Amino acid sequence: MKQETRPASLSPAQAYQTILVPALFTEWAPRVADAAGIQAGQRVLDVACSTGVLTREIHHRAGPTGHVTGMDLNPDMLAVASTLIHAIEWKKGDAEDLPFPDDHFDAAVCHFALMFFNDKVKALSEMLRVIKPGGKIAVIVWDALNNVPAYAKVTELLKADIGEDAADALRKPFCLGGYDQLVPLFEQAAPTIWPLANRSGMPAFLISTP
Repeated sequence: MKQETRPASLSPAQAYQTILVPALFTEWAPRVADAAGIQAGQRVLDVACSTGVLTREIHHRAGPTGHVTGMDLNPDMLAVASTLIHAIEWKKGDAEDLPFPDDHFDAAVCHFALMFFNDKVKALSEMLRVIKPGGKIAVIVWDALNNVPAYAKVTELLKADIGEDAADALRKPFCLGGYDQLVPLFEQAAPTIWPLANRSGMPAFLISTP
């Protein structure tokens, strides 16, 4: 009898790229790049890039004269990202303490990660610090849980069957799903420049449903 072979199990980072990226994240990468106004020749930072779905989109737009850096705290995510494209600078780093000088980038983006940072205001302050005057940041988050009925139902089932901690883990990605949550963070991160930034369209917020 011929023995059936099974594919090797995927690492968490490989599973993220293979399953979650096409299911949840790919469609949003062009929209974030649009919001950030990415142009050829720009120097751009993708904060908490994971396996780089947005980073690759930005690289395509920045072109050969641009320079794109994908930064993440998880080396396994960066390892997977680096196998998909080599012409990007992949760098390990903390969003709350960016390893870059002031005024270094034309734009900075953050793709479904802000809600997971321990100090969200510090992370936003760092993003603002490393972009040049007149630069732009674009941040995308998931909508509020009450606007995503399927996930809200699953959260209630987790709470009933497993407990509050499990339910809280699923609630976390939806914790910034509204301008009432986002705007105060930017006001705290940039109290002196926020009024001007808000009028000029920088930064850009995108709120989406999975």
